[in-house]
Amino acid sequence: MTRPTPDDILACVNGHFGVERGELIGRRRERYYSHPRQVAMYLCREVAGMSYPAIAAFFDGRDHTTVIYAVRCVAESRIKAKAVDELLTHMTESLQQPAAQSLGGVGSRRG
Repeated sequence: MTRPTPDDILACVNGHFGVERGELIGRRRERYYSHPRQVAMYLCREVAGMSYPAIAAFFDGRDHTTVIYAVRCVAESRIKAKAVDELLTHMTESLQQPAAQSLGGVGSRRG
């Protein structure tokens, strides 16, 4: 099975959170933007198997330690909150379906 690309992941995250690609990779720090960005970084690491430096470069040249922090935060949230775990499970399954990759993650549910 082919792994999703970072662009597939951004499309999936956009489909759920409604945050545009530019804002996902941008530098705005408000939680409205930072939480979906952290989810996207987590999915790039866990689903796409990207390295921390590669994810950092994709997300507007951030430091790789920022990505490590984001991945840890999301992983901890996943353990603590069932809703977060369910969301990430749904997004992961959506990204691993061949149709989702060709459609950029379309089919994600919105809360």
